[in-house]
Amino acid sequence: MTGPENIEEDDLERNAREIATKRLLDQVSYRDLAHHYGYAPSTIHRRLTGWLRDGRFELVDRVDSGAPRLLGYDEDLENALVRRTTLWRARVAHVAGAEAATTDKYLDNPQERDVQLAFKAADDLHRALGHACATQVLVHQLRRGLRVGVTSGRGVAYAVDSLVDHPWAGGFEGVHVVSLCGGAKVGSWRGKDRRSLDADENAFALAVALGVPEEHVTLMGDASEQGQPKWDFVAPHLIIAGLGCLNTGHHLLRPRARLGPIAAPLSRIERAQAMDPRLRFALAEICHRLFPVREDLPPHLLEAIEEVNSLVRAAPPEVIKRAEVTILVAGGAQKLDALARLLGGHTPAPVDIRNLILVTDAWTAQQLLARVSRPN
Repeated sequence: MTGPENIEEDDLERNAREIATKRLLDQVSYRDLAHHYGYAPSTIHRRLTGWLRDGRFELVDRVDSGAPRLLGYDEDLENALVRRTTLWRARVAHVAGAEAATTDKYLDNPQERDVQLAFKAADDLHRALGHACATQVLVHQLRRGLRVGVTSGRGVAYAVDSLVDHPWAGGFEGVHVVSLCGGAKVGSWRGKDRRSLDADENAFALAVALGVPEEHVTLMGDASEQGQPKWDFVAPHLIIAGLGCLNTGHHLLRPRARLGPIAAPLSRIERAQAMDPRLRFALAEICHRLFPVREDLPPHLLEAIEEVNSLVRAAPPEVIKRAEVTILVAGGAQKLDALARLLGGHTPAPVDIRNLILVTDAWTAQQLLARVSRPN
């Protein structure tokens, strides 16, 4: 870069490390940075976002390198996702400390250390995304009289937990919280969570965080109970959802969840994946409603999907699709295929992406942009 027209870029480049350190480590505001360096806050934000997107800086905790760190948000990637798909909105976070979640190591033998690190990193990534969801999206969607539905999963649980002691979380009169799918003893790979991460537990935790009285909380009950409940619950305005890949690590395929009417079709799915490992990541779920990630699934697997969806204790798909806003918290290599199918409009997932806010990480957003284009 040469010439007087590039003086601004030269000055910012010369102070790049100092600016990044002050903002990322010392949490100096963009307004104060602008006053110190003589440039508009939006200019400094745009340049810092570009440096983070390009991988120029990374915040690493040398004491606890396993803890994820949110480094900022990428408006360029957010806008690109909305332009290229029918998404309503997107929030894209730069996350450090969970890089193993962006590899395909999770496909290998679960007994191998690299595979375990990949799954642990996925937990770390969703912990960061949950915090981003709570502080950047969810608090701005809350209002009086709101009916909030929650699904199971790590991203939802970590978003709910991030609301605890948040100054904007209280004072909303008439809020009703609804669990959208039956409990299935959901956990994380790390195993250090203080509670189950299933939908009922998420709903209870959200009610506590928002100060919702007990009579305004509706729980679904155990996933293994016989028969679907008649859906006469309040229909949610806002849904906070996760996305799961139905493989041997998914909670629906663990023995605890396979005790009721869904046990038989889930067992058939598990056997099919054992016989053909390529099918391990061919199914996904939102709110325990299964959908295919590939187009060439064998008929017996498609029949098992339909049977699970007809028996599972979960909100009907039309209830989920009619929500005014659905926030989906998902990222990493394990969720990439399902997200790409969803955003490309190529799968019968139980959400309307025109009402969807996706909370994801920068790596996943970049991969999605390389795969999807806006449907006609």
